Formats: sequence, structure tokens, C-alpha cells
Amino acid sequence: NHTGESSQHVTTGKGEEFIRERSGYYEWLFGKDSVFLEIQEHPDRGAQGKINDYFVNLSKKYGYQVVATND
Repeated sequence: NHTGESSQHVTTGKGEEFIRERSGYYEWLFGKDSVFLEIQEHPDRGAQGKINDYFVNLSKKYGYQVVATND
């Protein structure tokens, strides 16, 4: 959704390096196998498709797991 930390960084145009830095913190804190990128289906939220695409691409590039959730 739009309120998650990483989602906000995607919608505000923060660079991939910044998002990787934040993800690295969570990897250190919880372990890489416990870090997930969350995607949701909200057609009424214009940026959700952009966020989902971004997270799927990051998951492929860096080996993160993706989890689909919904409010």
C-alpha cells in the first residue's frame, strides 16, 4: 500500500540505492529470508501498479521474496 516505508520511497522518487539501504537494514535486523516486498491489488490507487512493478523487479534483481496482501 502507499503507507509502507518502501512504498513511500517509490512514489516520492527516492532512488533504488536508498531503498536498498533500507532493505539492507531489515536484512541485518531480521535476516534476508525474513524480508518480503509487499504487493497489493488496489486499482483505485494510481501508484499501486508502479509500486508493484518496482517491487517485482527488485525481487528479481536482489532475490527478495514477494508477498501479496490486501487491506
